[in-house]
Amino acid sequence: MKMWFEKLFLILFLLVSAVHAQQVPKWVLELDDQIEGYNFLKDGNFLFLRSGENAYLYDAVTGQKIYALEIDDYEKEGVHQIAGNNYFVSTSEAVRCYDALTGKLIWEKQYADIDQKEFGRLFFIGDVTVLRYGSVHVGIDIKTGNELWRQDFGYNQQLYNHGSWNYKVLPKQNRYLVMLYTEALGLFDIKSGDRVFLGENYVVNSDLTENGREWGYISKDERYIVCCLDEEVAVVDIVSNKEIYRIKTDYDGEREAIYPVDKGCVVIGEDNTFFFNEETGKLTEIKVGIDDFRTFKIMSAGNKEYFFAGLVDGMMAIDVADGKVLWQSQKEDKYFDGYAHRYIKIDGNDLIVTYTNTSMSEGGVNVYLMSINVLTGKVNYKTPPLGNSPYGQADWARNIFTPLMKFMKVENTLGYEDIGFNYAIEEFEGNLVFGTLSINSLQNPETRESGGDGIAIINPKTGEILFKDYLRLSDYSIMSIGAVRYADMMPHISGNIAYLVGNENIAAYDLKARKRLWVNKETIKAIPREAMVVDNVLYIKFGERKFKIDMAAPVAFFDVVSMKIEDKWDEDPYGFAAYDAATGNLLWRIETEVDPAFLTPNFSLKNNYNAATKQLYFGDEENVYALQLKRDGGKFDYVINLDKNKIGEIPLKKTYAIDEWAIGSIGYGAEYTYYRKGGVEYDKFLSASEQADAAIEYNGIFTIWGAAAKKCLRVAYDDKNIFIMGTKGVAMINSADGKILWVHPWEYDQDNVQFMPSILGGKFVYCVERNLTSVDMKTGVANWSADETKRPIFLVSPNNKYIFTVDKEVIKAYEL
Repeated sequence: MKMWFEKLFLILFLLVSAVHAQQVPKWVLELDDQIEGYNFLKDGNFLFLRSGENAYLYDAVTGQKIYALEIDDYEKEGVHQIAGNNYFVSTSEAVRCYDALTGKLIWEKQYADIDQKEFGRLFFIGDVTVLRYGSVHVGIDIKTGNELWRQDFGYNQQLYNHGSWNYKVLPKQNRYLVMLYTEALGLFDIKSGDRVFLGENYVVNSDLTENGREWGYISKDERYIVCCLDEEVAVVDIVSNKEIYRIKTDYDGEREAIYPVDKGCVVIGEDNTFFFNEETGKLTEIKVGIDDFRTFKIMSAGNKEYFFAGLVDGMMAIDVADGKVLWQSQKEDKYFDGYAHRYIKIDGNDLIVTYTNTSMSEGGVNVYLMSINVLTGKVNYKTPPLGNSPYGQADWARNIFTPLMKFMKVENTLGYEDIGFNYAIEEFEGNLVFGTLSINSLQNPETRESGGDGIAIINPKTGEILFKDYLRLSDYSIMSIGAVRYADMMPHISGNIAYLVGNENIAAYDLKARKRLWVNKETIKAIPREAMVVDNVLYIKFGERKFKIDMAAPVAFFDVVSMKIEDKWDEDPYGFAAYDAATGNLLWRIETEVDPAFLTPNFSLKNNYNAATKQLYFGDEENVYALQLKRDGGKFDYVINLDKNKIGEIPLKKTYAIDEWAIGSIGYGAEYTYYRKGGVEYDKFLSASEQADAAIEYNGIFTIWGAAAKKCLRVAYDDKNIFIMGTKGVAMINSADGKILWVHPWEYDQDNVQFMPSILGGKFVYCVERNLTSVDMKTGVANWSADETKRPIFLVSPNNKYIFTVDKEVIKAYEL
């Protein structure tokens, strides 16, 4: 008995000791001064730290010091930067270069008449490094430190003040492009430092820069730059070091002027438009200004590419290769009343487009299908109207709504995509299926009577309408006239059946037999958002809620980034419905308290459906659900209450949290203030911003910060398990039976998320309420937990095996 007790005690002691050992960082370093910079070297195996005149290299895994380096006569305002495996650092009168992996001095050089306190920035291409001191730029050999060249020039500060760029490093062409303070454009050879081109009178259009518009385009191979200047457009050949075009034009600063395309860019001025082909270097001018321009697209026919432009009451085509205008429609040609709306396909030598016009005498807004010969512009056919709305938006209304449409990510940034209703075109057995479905008012395009939702099947070669059917599927009264809103649900095609789901009625069409199969009336009673057909059952998800996030930078030094959350739109009721796909009979309908998609990232019927169990998974503020998707379903196989299971509720507006990155630094010289952005943290911020609900940049005293707001609390399904992040805990659930596999408790505070919860190396890692924790995703057991400061900087090794925290002079390493 005594032996058994001793063994048990020993086991418990070892377990407690093991857990306790994991609660502290793997290693901790405390330097004499605050850590000012870091770099991972050799794929993250080594960590380089900089702290004033001291530099250190540590083994990132063991924390073993490789070397410590003290720079005598260190100049804190000078260069102190890693470039490759080299460490450049200033003394009061010289620049030194150390091997960052060994700490050995490679070279030390003084540069005549250079004050190291005036250092601004460094960049390098190949073996040449350029050091900037005020307006003086010194090119040096990275291997020897020998001065190769020197240039003295100033930058166009007005461009910077407008939030635009005033220089570009062009490594593909070994060039440094500078917009000079003399309102000139300078090109400098990086290797020799020679100014190889000076473009006089490169006065960038201030209307564009003041409105935050792009004014320059650099080709993908960095051979050309296109510039929108004051009443001109200019093109510089960077390889040939010469200006190749300068043409008079002006711009509307309220609208974008430059639109990148696959082969170059389109520049739209007030009275003329230009297409620049970066493969040929040709600039083609079109005598059409922004008020007459509507749409454009580059498409291929045979082995050639063509630029098609939709104009007010007209069209034109340009041969991309030689820049020649192939054809332009005549002003009085009635075929071209309105403008080309969407470019569908090229069939042989024929361009198929949808064409739209707005005319009260024609019943409002109409959409047609049109076939045009690519080479000649001859119209092969134009169908009768396929879609019609009496309350479509006029051109001026679409211009007003352009900023809103960009915010809503509408593709056509010229502002003419929205015509007051939406439609879709799909191919089926060589024909085109045109489907209209909208809660905005639609009419039958033939009779102009209410009820214009429907299907048309068209032969694209002849324009013959093989089948058409229109009826009322949506309640048109719920939207204001001409309102701009998110896109309606488009026809859902499964096999040879097309389903049109309105918020009032539903219709199904057999595309092969070209007939309507059935109509179900007044059973959905909600705005549909998605459909899926499984086992001859049509499932519909309805209702949607979206939030708008506004972020504000700190006002005072001790403030933090603030976040304001408001409804963007709220279309209730929410829920699901099931219909017999063959008859249209309603099988069941169930409503939910909140939008099922809101708390479940990337939610869709397809993504969250388990074919093996016939279940659909989602969560709301209080529960997680497994909904039966069966013919006799509409019931829950299980409901997991979050609060009762110590996971905690998920209040909708508490789901968001803010993550921050130190994305740059601010330096103060005698004549200049230098703002430097870049590096690993900046790349992380840019990547996170693309997926975030909101993001901002702001300046501290010495640091440029990037902040992004995104959902933190959530319910996620991964084909096997359901992962939940609530206010009290994090949990993993077996999706098939709802069994809770584990619950990890935490104290979530929306305003105290220091490190956004992430899955790194198979571990769930977070820092909330200053508690940094790593959780095993298989067991939910904390590998370790450690107290952190209020605002440390978090560094994740490139291999995702370690996370480091930096706070002032202390760095801690944690093994993931």
